[in-house]
Amino acid sequence: MNSVLSQLNFLKYSKEDFYNYKSEFDGDIILLDNIEQKLNLIRQKINKNAKSSIQNSFEKIDKKSKFANSWRITATVIKKKDLTLIEQYCNEINSNLNKLSPVNFDKISGNVIGYLENEKNTSEMLKELIFFTINNIFKKAVFQPVYCPHYVKLLNMLDKKFQIRDLIDKKCAEFKNVTNKDSNTSEATTSASEATTSASEATTSASEATTSASEATTSASDATPAKSESNMTPAEKEQLKYDKFCEEIKGKKFIEGYSQFIGELFKNKMIKYETLQISISMFFDNLFEELEKDSKSDDVEYLIICLCKLYTTIQESIKKENRFIFLEKFETIKNKDIIKRLKFKLMDIIEGR
Repeated sequence: MNSVLSQLNFLKYSKEDFYNYKSEFDGDIILLDNIEQKLNLIRQKINKNAKSSIQNSFEKIDKKSKFANSWRITATVIKKKDLTLIEQYCNEINSNLNKLSPVNFDKISGNVIGYLENEKNTSEMLKELIFFTINNIFKKAVFQPVYCPHYVKLLNMLDKKFQIRDLIDKKCAEFKNVTNKDSNTSEATTSASEATTSASEATTSASEATTSASEATTSASDATPAKSESNMTPAEKEQLKYDKFCEEIKGKKFIEGYSQFIGELFKNKMIKYETLQISISMFFDNLFEELEKDSKSDDVEYLIICLCKLYTTIQESIKKENRFIFLEKFETIKNKDIIKRLKFKLMDIIEGR
């Protein structure tokens, strides 16, 4: 069988063919303004030394052209014009935390601490900035678990300067409540967002705009009764299914990130073992409850993954008797009718591999 390329080889046109076509249909060919300008420029300046001149002129044409950036939709940015000093600092701290990575850790951590230590800060400003920074670090750490060690390292630096361990313990308790199975995934995700962005909402104009939009949406939904699933079109049902899936994934990602983050906090001696133990017990209680319902469910899988990640993070930092309790429970879970790859994962941990 001939290839597509060989089948298309019969379509051959010479330069003269294109000239003839242009001559015949010249009145019918319509070009965009900026393309027409470029062609005219080329006709005027075709000579050996005109390359850079033509390129520079092209750039001027593109800057003026309404088509130059038409492929990209510019995001609408809502900014409050008259920001207070604390709002400015909160925005800058948030911006710096968004850029945190192993490569620029020293620079970013220095910037964040610089805003907290600014001589213009009153005691009330400093307190609010510290709350904002802790909230923000928690929020980012649980959704970006790969950077957990660096967020914890920054919290450690802040603790040495501002003694914030009690605040971190309290924040861990709040996040533990969010991860509790008694709340459904959507509620857990919403609670997580509320728990971590309250300071941001109080100090950034973007948050105010988002809150207003959210209130407007809520009012609209209150005014319009929710359509029941039975009355939805197939497309609407598919969209609803997808939205629920996204919420579920977001909730699971939050809980998995929290399990690693709290482990890193304990590993770096930022929280007490009692604080960690509350979360460990909660994870195991939820897991054993789910095992009774359906031992091969997705909930069982992600709870096992969370506990394995938590254990591998803290195993070198906990006492021998506490490691034994952990492994004993893993042994019990391994003997349940769970997915084989989870059995092997637990076996690797139990055998110390």
